Amino acid sequence: MAFKDSFKKYRIRQRLTKVDIAKYIHKTDAYVRKIENEGYLPPKYSICKMLADIFVLTKEEKVNFYEEALIERLKDDYALYEEVINGRISESTKIDLPISHSYKGDKYITKCTYLISWRTREKIKILTKPKEQKCRTLLTEIIKGFGHTLQYLYISINEVKLIMDMSPNTNIYEHVEGFKAVTSRRLRNHYDDLSYLPSVWDHSCEIYTIGNPKEIDYLCEEEPKTTII
Repeated sequence: MAFKDSFKKYRIRQRLTKVDIAKYIHKTDAYVRKIENEGYLPPKYSICKMLADIFVLTKEEKVNFYEEALIERLKDDYALYEEVINGRISESTKIDLPISHSYKGDKYITKCTYLISWRTREKIKILTKPKEQKCRTLLTEIIKGFGHTLQYLYISINEVKLIMDMSPNTNIYEHVEGFKAVTSRRLRNHYDDLSYLPSVWDHSCEIYTIGNPKEIDYLCEEEPKTTII
């Protein structure tokens, strides 16, 4: 469900007018109308939290509400990054990340290829075959939804590894955090034996920029740089 649809559903359920909500979050009623009627960019966390309070959301509804806002905000950021990088390509702007280039028709495309991996919480062996397949489906859908290109995906009983193409100006850490948050919540909601975990995933992840997917075997043998998200 889109953020604006959830917004409207919860507003009507609480019998609130757009003016009521505008006063509560200290915004104009025109701003509220844009969110509900035009699919305006979802607000930041502080306002989402106020909305969750006035809508009297349950714990599950609140998480869904925040997730919808997060995904739509990340998609918007990605579109902005694409506009910036495509606008600068013609000016030969130097980019300090390892990047590769390709053509799509007559359009010149700049991209950065990442090798990303993370483990389950405390390396618990929980991704059995059904869960592994569910996780694979979720990650594939989410990454495609953000407009990235997934080249490789490996999931073991306690680890995920993937190779993905993104714009060099995309905030890789925010997007990986989003992938982990969404998949963790959906896996915990889908499988009762995972619901006790605060998160399916460990807090750390390993991120490389690479020039060619064939380098994966070589990179996996090295000691990775660990990033805490």
